[in-house]
Amino acid sequence: MITKNHSNYLKFLAQGYNTLLLSSSHYDEYDAISEYFDASIQRKLSEEELENSTLTIMNNYIDIVILDFIDDYDLALKFYEIVTKYKPRITIVALFPHNCRNNMLALIEEADAILFEGFTVYQLKDILFVQLSIFYTIKSIGRRDMKIGSGSQEMGINLDEFFDMYEGSSLFIIDELVSFNKSLKNGDLNPQLIEKISQKLLEISDIFAKNSEISDIASIFKDLSIYLKELDFTTIKPESLYAFDYICEILDDTSSYIMDMFVDRVFQDTYIVKHSLENNIAYVKNILASHGEEDSSKLEFF
Repeated sequence: MITKNHSNYLKFLAQGYNTLLLSSSHYDEYDAISEYFDASIQRKLSEEELENSTLTIMNNYIDIVILDFIDDYDLALKFYEIVTKYKPRITIVALFPHNCRNNMLALIEEADAILFEGFTVYQLKDILFVQLSIFYTIKSIGRRDMKIGSGSQEMGINLDEFFDMYEGSSLFIIDELVSFNKSLKNGDLNPQLIEKISQKLLEISDIFAKNSEISDIASIFKDLSIYLKELDFTTIKPESLYAFDYICEILDDTSSYIMDMFVDRVFQDTYIVKHSLENNIAYVKNILASHGEEDSSKLEFF
């Protein structure tokens, strides 16, 4: 059983994630946890919203759906089928009545997590804490291929000293990247914001350039910084604006990579990171250069 003390960490795990409550009822418990997430929205269960549900999830970058089966099970089931078909990785927390009918039992086993009518804010926090902990664990395992020290002893010592020197400043950089990303995702796209992002990428480049073990990545961040600084907004077509969604992904990935290296002290092969950055930046440039035409290549995040 997760304790209330553990659920107090929810606000740290929730950063960078968005939730959607699909219910025609109002829940104070949901309001209480909404502030922890980057975005928390609610949509009513209706046939009209059912038709727009995919767009709602896509446009709001939803990670967790809280789906209410209490009042209208059949309609909620339609939402469930659409969500799981559109994006199977989305976590679904199902709200059920106390007296569950037999036809609900199979869904109780399928849902990622369940809550019953009359749930408390602590129970909701605990459920979300568990789900976000899984997100964090999977992401960490997937990214951490090589711990510092697994290579040569000299390399480990050099990097440790380097990371000690820049750990504090890297945390400020991560905070700013998260803030910039949130603004972009909220639709606050303007030359001033892009200029700030460009300056921050140049700062990242300067830090990476100070250590020979990772200096080959510095030029990638510098090139992206220059590209964004020189980007002419007047030439961007509306159909190309989705490229900035991928810039958000690049910034997210950069934040995680910096956190891995400078805070958690876990080192990943710089060749992999450099290769991924080069491909992803080229992908974004192609979108903006082709005026929104579909690119056959794919992003490749490290």
